[in-house]
Amino acid sequence: MQSLRDTIFVEKYRPQTLEELILKNKTKITKFFDNNKTIPNFLLVSNKPGTGKTSLARIIINMTNADSIKINASDDRGIDIIRQKVKKFAGALSTNGKRRCVFLDEAEGMTRQSQDSLKSIIETYADNTFFIFTANEQNKIIEPIRSRCIVIDFELPDKKDIYDRLDYICRKENMEVKTDDVHRLIDYNYPDIRSMINTLQLWHTTGKIEFDEDRFMEFWKALKEKNIDYIYLETYSGTFKLLEFIKFLFDKLFEYSDKYGLDKTSKMANEIAEVEKHYNIGANLEIIFLNSMLKIIRILNEK
Repeated sequence: MQSLRDTIFVEKYRPQTLEELILKNKTKITKFFDNNKTIPNFLLVSNKPGTGKTSLARIIINMTNADSIKINASDDRGIDIIRQKVKKFAGALSTNGKRRCVFLDEAEGMTRQSQDSLKSIIETYADNTFFIFTANEQNKIIEPIRSRCIVIDFELPDKKDIYDRLDYICRKENMEVKTDDVHRLIDYNYPDIRSMINTLQLWHTTGKIEFDEDRFMEFWKALKEKNIDYIYLETYSGTFKLLEFIKFLFDKLFEYSDKYGLDKTSKMANEIAEVEKHYNIGANLEIIFLNSMLKIIRILNEK
Protein backbone atom coordinates (compact mmCIF):
# COMPACT_ATOMS: atom_id res chain seq x y z
CA MET A 1 0.00 0.00 0.00
CA GLN A 2 1.32 3.43 -0.93
CA SER A 3 1.94 5.85 1.89
CA LEU A 4 0.01 9.09 2.25
CA ARG A 5 3.08 11.00 1.14
CA ASP A 6 3.22 9.00 -2.11
CA THR A 7 -0.44 9.48 -3.04
CA ILE A 8 -1.50 12.94 -1.86
CA PHE A 9 0.12 15.65 -3.96
CA VAL A 10 0.28 18.28 -1.20
CA GLU A 11 2.29 15.80 0.89
CA LYS A 12 4.24 14.23 -1.96
CA TYR A 13 5.41 17.65 -3.14
CA ARG A 14 5.58 19.43 0.21
CA PRO A 15 8.85 21.42 0.39
CA GLN A 16 11.49 19.61 2.40
CA THR A 17 14.16 22.32 2.33
CA LEU A 18 14.30 26.10 2.36
CA GLU A 19 15.43 25.99 -1.27
CA GLU A 20 12.18 24.26 -2.28
CA LEU A 21 9.96 26.64 -0.30
CA ILE A 22 8.23 29.47 -2.19
CA LEU A 23 8.94 32.44 0.08
CA LYS A 24 10.55 35.84 -0.46
CA ASN A 25 13.74 36.69 1.47
CA LYS A 26 14.01 33.15 2.84
CA THR A 27 17.81 33.32 2.90
CA LYS A 28 17.55 35.71 5.86
CA ILE A 29 16.08 32.89 7.94
CA THR A 30 19.19 30.69 7.82
CA LYS A 31 21.23 33.09 9.98
CA PHE A 32 19.10 32.13 12.98
CA PHE A 33 20.29 28.50 12.92
CA ASP A 34 24.01 29.03 13.40
CA ASN A 35 23.78 28.38 17.13
CA ASN A 36 21.17 26.03 18.59
CA LYS A 37 21.26 27.86 21.91
CA THR A 38 20.16 31.14 20.34
CA ILE A 39 17.43 29.95 17.96
CA PRO A 40 14.55 32.40 18.50
CA ASN A 41 10.84 31.79 18.68
CA PHE A 42 9.05 32.24 15.36
CA LEU A 43 5.63 33.56 14.43
CA LEU A 44 4.79 32.63 10.82
CA VAL A 45 1.88 34.70 9.56
CA SER A 46 -0.19 35.04 6.41
CA ASN A 47 -3.74 36.26 5.97
CA LYS A 48 -4.30 33.48 3.44
CA PRO A 49 -4.11 29.69 3.94
CA GLY A 50 -1.96 27.38 1.84
CA THR A 51 1.07 29.67 1.52
CA GLY A 52 3.63 27.41 3.23
CA LYS A 53 3.62 28.34 6.92
CA THR A 54 3.34 24.75 8.15
CA SER A 55 5.95 23.60 5.65
CA LEU A 56 8.42 26.19 6.94
CA ALA A 57 7.78 25.14 10.54
CA ARG A 58 8.59 21.54 9.62
CA ILE A 59 11.71 22.62 7.76
CA ILE A 60 12.94 24.61 10.77
CA ILE A 61 12.42 21.59 13.03
CA ASN A 62 14.34 19.36 10.62
CA MET A 63 17.15 21.88 10.15
CA THR A 64 17.64 22.24 13.90
CA ASN A 65 17.27 18.49 14.60
CA ALA A 66 15.07 19.40 17.56
CA ASP A 67 12.85 17.11 19.58
CA SER A 68 9.43 18.49 18.77
CA ILE A 69 5.75 18.37 19.55
CA LYS A 70 3.03 19.69 17.26
CA ILE A 71 -0.30 20.95 18.58
CA ASN A 72 -3.16 22.18 16.43
CA ALA A 73 -4.06 25.12 18.58
CA SER A 74 -7.47 25.61 16.97
CA ASP A 75 -8.49 22.15 18.26
CA ASP A 76 -6.43 21.86 21.47
CA ARG A 77 -7.02 25.45 22.48
CA GLY A 78 -7.75 25.24 26.21
CA ILE A 79 -5.50 26.09 29.11
CA ASP A 80 -5.32 22.44 30.25
CA ILE A 81 -3.44 21.51 27.07
CA ILE A 82 -0.96 24.32 27.70
CA ARG A 83 -0.40 23.39 31.35
CA GLN A 84 -0.31 19.62 30.95
CA LYS A 85 1.08 18.97 27.48
CA VAL A 86 3.12 22.02 26.48
CA LYS A 87 4.62 22.78 29.88
CA LYS A 88 5.56 19.14 30.47
CA PHE A 89 7.26 18.86 27.07
CA ALA A 90 9.02 22.22 27.30
CA GLY A 91 10.50 21.38 30.69
CA ALA A 92 11.77 17.89 29.85
CA LEU A 93 15.33 17.17 28.74
CA SER A 94 15.94 16.56 25.05
CA THR A 95 17.22 13.28 23.62
CA ASN A 96 20.19 14.89 21.86
CA GLY A 97 21.28 17.74 24.12
CA LYS A 98 19.72 20.38 21.85
CA ARG A 99 16.85 22.71 22.60
CA ARG A 100 13.41 21.32 21.98
CA CYS A 101 10.65 22.83 19.82
CA VAL A 102 6.94 23.35 20.47
CA PHE A 103 5.03 23.90 17.23
CA LEU A 104 1.61 25.49 17.70
CA ASP A 105 -0.24 25.45 14.38
CA GLU A 106 -3.19 27.83 13.86
CA ALA A 107 -2.22 29.59 17.07
CA GLU A 108 -4.87 32.29 16.77
CA GLY A 109 -7.35 29.61 17.82
CA MET A 110 -6.00 29.61 21.38
CA THR A 111 -8.05 31.27 24.08
CA ARG A 112 -6.74 34.43 25.74
CA GLN A 113 -6.28 32.50 28.98
CA SER A 114 -4.18 29.88 27.17
CA GLN A 115 -2.02 32.55 25.55
CA ASP A 116 -1.45 34.30 28.88
CA SER A 117 -0.37 30.98 30.41
CA LEU A 118 1.89 30.23 27.46
CA LYS A 119 3.70 33.55 27.82
CA SER A 120 5.21 32.52 31.15
CA ILE A 121 6.13 29.06 29.83
CA ILE A 122 8.05 30.65 26.94
CA GLU A 123 10.04 32.72 29.43
CA THR A 124 10.61 29.96 32.00
CA TYR A 125 11.89 27.34 29.56
CA ALA A 126 13.70 29.57 27.06
CA ASP A 127 17.02 27.80 27.70
CA ASN A 128 15.48 24.43 26.88
CA THR A 129 12.78 25.11 24.28
CA PHE A 130 11.94 27.42 21.40
CA PHE A 131 8.45 27.90 19.97
CA ILE A 132 7.01 28.14 16.47
CA PHE A 133 3.55 29.63 15.94
CA THR A 134 1.58 29.84 12.72
CA ALA A 135 -1.38 32.17 12.33
CA ASN A 136 -3.58 33.64 9.64
CA GLU A 137 -4.50 36.60 11.86
CA GLN A 138 -1.53 38.10 13.67
CA ASN A 139 -3.68 40.45 15.75
CA LYS A 140 -5.27 37.46 17.49
CA ILE A 141 -1.90 36.59 19.04
CA ILE A 142 -1.36 38.64 22.19
CA GLU A 143 1.41 41.23 22.05
CA PRO A 144 3.55 39.64 24.83
CA ILE A 145 3.87 36.50 22.63
CA ARG A 146 4.39 38.45 19.38
CA SER A 147 7.15 40.49 21.00
CA ARG A 148 9.00 37.30 21.95
CA CYS A 149 9.04 36.03 18.35
CA ILE A 150 10.73 36.70 15.06
CA VAL A 151 7.74 37.45 12.84
CA ILE A 152 7.99 36.05 9.32
CA ASP A 153 5.27 37.50 7.13
CA PHE A 154 4.48 35.33 4.13
CA GLU A 155 4.35 38.06 1.53
CA LEU A 156 2.49 37.37 -1.68
CA PRO A 157 4.63 34.71 -3.38
CA ASP A 158 6.15 35.23 -6.80
CA LYS A 159 3.83 33.85 -9.48
CA LYS A 160 6.76 32.69 -11.60
CA ASP A 161 8.05 30.59 -8.70
CA ILE A 162 4.59 29.09 -8.30
CA TYR A 163 4.37 28.36 -12.02
CA ASP A 164 7.74 26.62 -11.95
CA ARG A 165 6.60 24.44 -9.04
CA LEU A 166 3.30 23.48 -10.66
CA ASP A 167 5.03 22.80 -13.96
CA TYR A 168 7.49 20.54 -12.13
CA ILE A 169 4.61 18.57 -10.59
CA CYS A 170 2.92 18.20 -13.97
CA ARG A 171 6.11 16.86 -15.51
CA LYS A 172 6.73 14.44 -12.63
CA GLU A 173 3.15 13.12 -12.90
CA ASN A 174 3.21 12.98 -16.73
CA MET A 175 0.33 15.47 -16.93
CA GLU A 176 -0.23 17.39 -20.14
CA VAL A 177 -1.52 20.76 -19.01
CA LYS A 178 -1.43 23.84 -21.20
CA THR A 179 0.61 26.82 -20.04
CA ASP A 180 -2.49 29.03 -20.16
CA ASP A 181 -4.38 26.59 -17.92
CA VAL A 182 -1.58 26.64 -15.33
CA HIS A 183 -1.57 30.45 -15.34
CA ARG A 184 -5.36 30.52 -14.98
CA LEU A 185 -5.12 28.10 -12.07
CA ILE A 186 -2.59 30.38 -10.37
CA ASP A 187 -4.59 33.56 -10.96
CA TYR A 188 -7.82 32.08 -9.62
CA ASN A 189 -6.36 30.54 -6.43
CA TYR A 190 -3.54 33.00 -5.73
CA PRO A 191 -1.85 32.97 -3.25
CA ASP A 192 -3.20 29.62 -1.98
CA ILE A 193 -0.59 27.22 -3.38
CA ARG A 194 -2.15 24.27 -1.56
CA SER A 195 -5.44 24.73 -3.42
CA MET A 196 -3.55 24.89 -6.72
CA ILE A 197 -1.82 21.59 -6.02
CA ASN A 198 -5.05 19.96 -4.86
CA THR A 199 -6.65 21.02 -8.15
CA LEU A 200 -3.76 19.48 -10.09
CA GLN A 201 -4.40 16.22 -8.24
CA LEU A 202 -8.10 16.37 -9.13
CA TRP A 203 -7.19 16.88 -12.79
CA HIS A 204 -4.77 13.97 -12.59
CA THR A 205 -7.33 11.68 -10.95
CA THR A 206 -10.26 12.51 -13.21
CA GLY A 207 -8.27 13.03 -16.39
CA LYS A 208 -10.30 16.19 -16.90
CA ILE A 209 -9.11 19.79 -16.69
CA GLU A 210 -11.88 21.68 -14.99
CA PHE A 211 -11.78 24.98 -13.14
CA ASP A 212 -13.65 25.62 -9.92
CA GLU A 213 -14.66 28.99 -11.32
CA ASP A 214 -16.53 27.36 -14.23
CA ARG A 215 -18.16 24.80 -11.96
CA PHE A 216 -19.23 27.50 -9.51
CA MET A 217 -20.81 29.47 -12.35
CA GLU A 218 -22.83 26.39 -13.34
CA PHE A 219 -23.98 25.98 -9.74
CA TRP A 220 -24.93 29.67 -9.56
CA LYS A 221 -26.91 29.20 -12.77
CA ALA A 222 -28.65 26.17 -11.24
CA LEU A 223 -29.68 28.24 -8.22
CA LYS A 224 -31.27 30.86 -10.44
CA GLU A 225 -33.03 28.17 -12.52
CA LYS A 226 -34.23 26.16 -9.48
CA ASN A 227 -32.42 23.03 -10.71
CA ILE A 228 -32.74 21.10 -7.45
CA ASP A 229 -31.47 17.77 -8.81
CA TYR A 230 -28.24 19.34 -10.06
CA ILE A 231 -27.72 21.20 -6.79
CA TYR A 232 -28.25 18.06 -4.73
CA LEU A 233 -25.89 15.92 -6.84
CA GLU A 234 -23.14 18.53 -6.79
CA THR A 235 -23.48 19.03 -3.03
CA TYR A 236 -22.92 15.32 -2.40
CA SER A 237 -20.45 14.72 -5.25
CA GLY A 238 -17.46 14.79 -2.92
CA THR A 239 -15.52 16.99 -5.36
CA PHE A 240 -17.55 20.21 -5.23
CA LYS A 241 -15.80 22.65 -2.88
CA LEU A 242 -18.70 23.82 -0.74
CA LEU A 243 -16.87 26.35 1.43
CA GLU A 244 -15.04 27.84 -1.53
CA PHE A 245 -18.33 28.19 -3.39
CA ILE A 246 -19.73 30.06 -0.38
CA LYS A 247 -16.95 32.64 -0.77
CA PHE A 248 -17.53 32.78 -4.52
CA LEU A 249 -21.27 33.32 -3.96
CA PHE A 250 -20.64 36.08 -1.44
CA ASP A 251 -18.63 37.96 -4.07
CA LYS A 252 -21.38 37.37 -6.66
CA LEU A 253 -24.03 38.82 -4.37
CA PHE A 254 -22.25 42.14 -4.19
CA GLU A 255 -21.44 42.07 -7.88
CA TYR A 256 -25.20 41.84 -8.57
CA SER A 257 -26.44 43.77 -5.53
CA ASP A 258 -27.98 46.50 -7.70
CA LYS A 259 -29.97 43.87 -9.59
CA TYR A 260 -31.28 42.05 -6.50
CA GLY A 261 -31.65 45.01 -4.19
CA LEU A 262 -30.61 45.49 -0.58
CA ASP A 263 -33.34 43.29 0.93
CA LYS A 264 -32.60 40.17 -1.15
CA THR A 265 -28.84 40.69 -0.99
CA SER A 266 -28.87 40.91 2.81
CA LYS A 267 -31.09 37.83 3.13
CA MET A 268 -28.80 35.74 0.92
CA ALA A 269 -25.69 37.04 2.71
CA ASN A 270 -27.28 35.92 5.96
CA GLU A 271 -27.72 32.40 4.57
CA ILE A 272 -24.04 32.33 3.62
CA ALA A 273 -23.14 33.41 7.16
CA GLU A 274 -25.32 30.61 8.54
CA VAL A 275 -23.30 28.01 6.65
CA GLU A 276 -20.02 29.39 8.03
CA LYS A 277 -21.41 29.65 11.56
CA HIS A 278 -22.86 26.15 11.77
CA TYR A 279 -19.85 24.57 10.05
CA ASN A 280 -17.52 26.15 12.64
CA ILE A 281 -19.49 24.56 15.48
CA GLY A 282 -19.32 21.11 13.90
CA ALA A 283 -22.61 20.74 11.99
CA ASN A 284 -22.84 18.48 8.93
CA LEU A 285 -21.59 20.68 6.10
CA GLU A 286 -23.61 19.11 3.28
CA ILE A 287 -26.88 19.42 5.18
CA ILE A 288 -26.43 23.04 6.25
CA PHE A 289 -25.12 23.98 2.80
CA LEU A 290 -28.05 22.38 0.98
CA ASN A 291 -30.53 23.93 3.38
CA SER A 292 -29.10 27.40 2.78
CA MET A 293 -29.04 26.89 -1.00
CA LEU A 294 -32.75 26.01 -0.97
CA LYS A 295 -33.46 29.16 1.00
CA ILE A 296 -31.41 31.22 -1.46
CA ILE A 297 -33.47 29.78 -4.33
CA ARG A 298 -36.60 30.94 -2.54
CA ILE A 299 -35.14 34.40 -1.96
CA LEU A 300 -34.08 34.71 -5.61
CA ASN A 301 -37.62 33.97 -6.70
CA GLU A 302 -39.38 36.28 -4.27
CA LYS A 303 -41.57 38.86 -5.99
